[in-house]
Amino acid sequence: MINKRAIINILEELAFASLDGEILANSESLEFSLLIQTQEGEEPLSWKVSIMPPYPMKVNGHETIAFVNQDLLSFPHIMEEGNLCLHTVDELTAELQFRQDLIQLKSWVDKYYVNKKMDTHYENLVVNPTTVEGVEYHFLFTALKDELAFGDYGIVRLRPLLNSSKREAKTSTYLTCGFQSSRIYKSAEKLCDWSSYYLSSLNCEFGAYCMLTKAPERYGKFILENFVDLNSIFTQAQKDFIYKVMRSPLIKDAVLYPLFCGYKTPDQRTYWQVILLDITQPPMEGIKHPSPNGPIWLTTFKQKQIQWASSIDSSYGYFFGRGAMPSELAHKKIFITGIGAVGSIVAKTLVRCGARYIDLFDYDVKEPGNVCRSEYEFVSGIGDKTLELQEILCRVSPFVSCEVQSSLFDYLIKNLNPEKVRDVLNEYDVIFDCTTDNHLMVLLDSLSLKAQVVNLSVTNHATELTCVFSPQIARCIEFLYNKILVQRESDMFNPSGCWNPTFKASYNDISLMVQFALKHIIRMLSSLDPISNFYLDEKEGILSIHRL
Repeated sequence: MINKRAIINILEELAFASLDGEILANSESLEFSLLIQTQEGEEPLSWKVSIMPPYPMKVNGHETIAFVNQDLLSFPHIMEEGNLCLHTVDELTAELQFRQDLIQLKSWVDKYYVNKKMDTHYENLVVNPTTVEGVEYHFLFTALKDELAFGDYGIVRLRPLLNSSKREAKTSTYLTCGFQSSRIYKSAEKLCDWSSYYLSSLNCEFGAYCMLTKAPERYGKFILENFVDLNSIFTQAQKDFIYKVMRSPLIKDAVLYPLFCGYKTPDQRTYWQVILLDITQPPMEGIKHPSPNGPIWLTTFKQKQIQWASSIDSSYGYFFGRGAMPSELAHKKIFITGIGAVGSIVAKTLVRCGARYIDLFDYDVKEPGNVCRSEYEFVSGIGDKTLELQEILCRVSPFVSCEVQSSLFDYLIKNLNPEKVRDVLNEYDVIFDCTTDNHLMVLLDSLSLKAQVVNLSVTNHATELTCVFSPQIARCIEFLYNKILVQRESDMFNPSGCWNPTFKASYNDISLMVQFALKHIIRMLSSLDPISNFYLDEKEGILSIHRL
């Protein structure tokens, strides 16, 4: 905690800030008021300041100093309680931090209060999700290919994800699958951009939606808190629809019913805020109004606190916004044959990097011994590698389309005539061959495919990794293994039973090599670097790439 004397000394050094009254201290905080100069001829701004004992450290990611002015709610970065949302550079001492915080405060005053600047990017409305009986509800959605019209209303199809917990509350999360208008007779459902794995009609629940012409906000950033304030932004037809849905016998057993409130953001995205309607205590009533043809009943929202849920735009661009491979590769159709240690790591990495289409083949079965150095999980027991990895990839990304080739694929590809094989494989843009099957390697080499074939393999103990691109893969592999790489076949792992020995290497050894190789492969397949065969090795702790 900074002391009073240090605060006074720093304020005396800074010409733009001055103390307004006394500094009051208690066991929980230091409290005082500051005056911050604005511009010549105008009154300074007054701020109430509160500094908590952990200062200058943050607690659970939150600042331990607050600058508050309730008269500035309409300005950017002022929160609902009037406190400035402050994010300053961390300093090591309380004195340096306080000086830095005051400089940041002055910078905000100059930019937003004096010069009336506005941020170019849109900030979502501030919503404090309501916890209902210890559960916090979250709804994920994506942009729609076909936009909904203002004034539209209808039914939302939802799919629950696995329940979890967030601090002291349990969480219940739903994917928004699609919107079907009730205003337009027999309208088609407009789907969100999830993969078919998530859009299936199994285990679905439902809610309602209304597309509004105005966001349910005040000051452009705070969510409305009372139902009566919604009357002006919902059409009469929308209010009548909500009332009808809440009285429907189809949801008589429900307690909460989600209502999606859609609106356009300044950057023309559709955003959805979700209300949890209490079916047992509807927030609506019918009010009789006079008309030339006699009294009519109109549905209206009444005085009642709104229970808002959390809603998140999880469209592809936001889901992978923190890091993804170039879209040129992400949208290509990829086939991976051989999904053992190397192939499973390749598949999962590409999916985490944003790949949208990956098909898999491997005739092998996952056993306990496979788990330690690949992407498989013990909990699923014995089963086909393809089916388990397909499930894992779909759990990683809701945007990946992943199909599995039949276990007969290996026989068919080696038995069919070349033209039919070529037609099947040319459906793909990129083929990763991670099988170490020399016959398959030669076959793929001979087909002159339009698809780019990438052959990946590691040596014993993952000492080296080879990456060879089509054409002439077999020739390059032969050169590498006969002329350059050192074979260490005497120290192989021999499982029990009649089986070929396999190479030794930990998950860390293999993953290190594969990830470093993929960094370069992704750039090559995205046309950022020229395609070049290479091998990796590690000597004296240095991982090196050798281009051929």
